[in-house]
Amino acid sequence: MDIYEQYMKKTVCVVGLALLLANVFGCAGDVRPKAVDGVRVDSDDFTEAVALAESAAMGDLLSSGDFMLVSARRMIIKGKYLWRVTFKASDLIPKDPSKGLIGKGGEIFVNVDLATKKTVVMYGE
Repeated sequence: MDIYEQYMKKTVCVVGLALLLANVFGCAGDVRPKAVDGVRVDSDDFTEAVALAESAAMGDLLSSGDFMLVSARRMIIKGKYLWRVTFKASDLIPKDPSKGLIGKGGEIFVNVDLATKKTVVMYGE
C-alpha cells in the first residue's frame, strides 16, 4: 500500500464520521466543493496534487526509508494557488499518538502548481 492509499483510508474514515455526526445533530450543510476566487477546489485537485508530490519526491522517499503523508493544503504562495504536500519520516511518528510525541524534523515538503504541473521539493530539519 503506498503513502497515498494509507492517507486516503484514514481520511475517508474521518470525513465519513464527521458527515455522519453532522447529519445526526442536524448541522450538516452543503459539503460540495466550493469555488475560491472563481477557482473550483475538489477531490480531483487533491488527488492530482498528492500524486504529483509523491512522484516528485519519490527518490527521496525511497532512499530515506518509510514516509507518511501528513498534510496537503491548498494555499497562496507568491500570488499563485499551490498545494503544499508534506511527508514525514514514519519513525518520527509514534504508533500510538496518545503515548508519544511526534519527532522533530524529517519532513519533505513539495509545492505543487496544478496549472503548470511543476513541483518544488524542499526539506525540513
